[in-house]
Amino acid sequence: MWSMIEANLPALQVVLPMLAAPLCAILKKGQGAWALAFATVILTFAVSVSLFLITLDGAVISYRMGNWAPPIGIEYRVDILNAFVLLIVSGNSWLLAAPRPQDHRQSLETGQCDHDADYY
Repeated sequence: MWSMIEANLPALQVVLPMLAAPLCAILKKGQGAWALAFATVILTFAVSVSLFLITLDGAVISYRMGNWAPPIGIEYRVDILNAFVLLIVSGNSWLLAAPRPQDHRQSLETGQCDHDADYY
């Protein structure tokens, strides 16, 4: 099972947020959309850590989207520099999406939490 997931890690890094975005839009504002977005951020960070560990020894991951050859299809290549940038971006996303202490204070005082208050 892990070998199948490991073989598709580069595609998962792209597909997970693309699948979660419309679901978050359907859920609109609130705890459900935030929880789904936060879970997706954690999963993409885990995928980026896995890709970084795989490429740490100098390996280059070459993933053919749809199993088509590169002149016709899309080839997704991950080397150590790409994996490091991916790790930084997904790590920052996790830090920015994490609940903040003031969110919890607000939810305790008012009984509800508005995660979008800082953005509007």
